[in-house]
Amino acid sequence: MLPVVVLPDAEIAARAYLLPLLQGRSEPYAAGVKVSTVVGTSRPLVQLRRIGGSSDTPGIDLARVDFIVYHDTDENRMALAMLTWALLKAAASDRAGTTGVVSYVSTTLGPRQMPDPANASARVVMFTADLLIRPQS
Repeated sequence: MLPVVVLPDAEIAARAYLLPLLQGRSEPYAAGVKVSTVVGTSRPLVQLRRIGGSSDTPGIDLARVDFIVYHDTDENRMALAMLTWALLKAAASDRAGTTGVVSYVSTTLGPRQMPDPANASARVVMFTADLLIRPQS
């Protein structure tokens, strides 16, 4: 039997990686940003939602994650999405909280303005990225 490796939750690891980086930014559109796996009423918000992925290599999760950005204007939504995307692209075996390590792999769909999936009268910016998530050693 191969060793059993319990992988970190990709959403939680990505959140743990992003939250302190976004909250440490000085850009006005990033002030007070929340990073969550659920939609809340607080804005600005970056919601993370795992939509798939694979784990072809034992001990490594290739997670496909949607990043949904909520803000007050189209410009602020896109600016926050571009910053979030840039921070993800800089991930290179970086610690994510107490259990995970995150590396950026690729972008499946880049940032785009679109109707909010939960409320068609509102707008969001969404992008989809693939991340390698592994346990901390």
